[in-house]
Amino acid sequence: MNNNKVFVAYIPGMDTRNLAKTWTPFISKCLEDYASSKIFTNPSNEVLSTLITGMNPHEHGIWQLKTKESLDELREEKLIDKIPDIFTVAIQAFRHQFFHDCDVPTIPPGRRRAFELRRVKFRGRANTSDLLHQLGHVPSIINSMSDGNIIYSFSDRLHDQNTLLNNVANGEANLEFLQFHALDMLGHWQLDTDEKLQEIYNQVDTFLKNLYEKCESKNIRMVIVSDHGQEKVTGDINLKKKLSEIDVPQNEFNYYIQPMQARFWFHSNRAREKIVKILKEITPGNVLHFEDLHKFNINFKSPEYGEVYFIPEPGYLIFPHDFYHPLVNLVFGIKDPQQRNRILNPKHVAYHGYLPHHDSEKGLLLLTDNLSKINHSEINAADIAPTLLNMIGQTKPAFMTGISRLSA
Repeated sequence: MNNNKVFVAYIPGMDTRNLAKTWTPFISKCLEDYASSKIFTNPSNEVLSTLITGMNPHEHGIWQLKTKESLDELREEKLIDKIPDIFTVAIQAFRHQFFHDCDVPTIPPGRRRAFELRRVKFRGRANTSDLLHQLGHVPSIINSMSDGNIIYSFSDRLHDQNTLLNNVANGEANLEFLQFHALDMLGHWQLDTDEKLQEIYNQVDTFLKNLYEKCESKNIRMVIVSDHGQEKVTGDINLKKKLSEIDVPQNEFNYYIQPMQARFWFHSNRAREKIVKILKEITPGNVLHFEDLHKFNINFKSPEYGEVYFIPEPGYLIFPHDFYHPLVNLVFGIKDPQQRNRILNPKHVAYHGYLPHHDSEKGLLLLTDNLSKINHSEINAADIAPTLLNMIGQTKPAFMTGISRLSA
């Protein structure tokens, strides 16, 4: 077999706890026969940047958002801030649907202007050039290969399987990625029972088996990667309500709330003391200073990406959050049949991005041949890119701090 061509089936949301023989016979057989390793991820719902750059978040800087060094507000912007948030957010969201120039449009403009967005998030189809554009100046495995012979494809539709089977893994590149995002999407909005989970996992398993057989026929090595699972949601935390009840002016702090994480920046000791006190009183959660994240390979030296973090325990999410708006929720529910359930219930049925020691956050690197071994039972997400480069016979570039985990 020509080991200079590698196809990566990247399946976000594939929970290692669900890889049973009855649900995923092909993957289970591969786990028995070939080398694999768990992946230690970051407390985030987006690990892709770490996987493909070979760097940790403090090194590549793609970590949702950070505060701007200076903020010069125009008179027109200050006038906009006098309009109720529900209207300005609706306008931003409407604009984003057509022009895609207002990421996270559900954050009110006054608060949003204080941030520099540092996100990579796909919607719909994408390709290699799209990914490079979103990464901006950050180097990655895609633009570091000496021959540039790499393909990156994306799909978040379960029914795309037959089309993808024809279009990918044709041996046109030394390294090819397929990000099959359907399992992650369905996990968030539909997979709330074991019966539904088993049905979808059976389909994904069959799809991977078909991809494997195609790769074998073309002498391509196949690798399966997942960077997290999903935890069923059993409760929610109304953090915005708690913030509205404290006697601290809005200009003394800023915040950014995701379903599984909230970040805070403080401009006064009063705001810091009162908000941290409230956060510590929320029992299904964890309050961390940005320096506490160092143990998770996130070594920011300053609080520009957040001074204090609140991360719920698995099974809980924060709602409402900065991605929720009734109109936006309705539009996504109407446009995408896979998200139709959110029309009646805007809360996710499962989520991820919690602290990385929890089972829902364990990723998987799985080889499908015996040409190599993996020399650690658990590796870091930043090790994936150097490991893939090693598989195609290329040396990792100097900017990558991750380590290849292959052994002969």
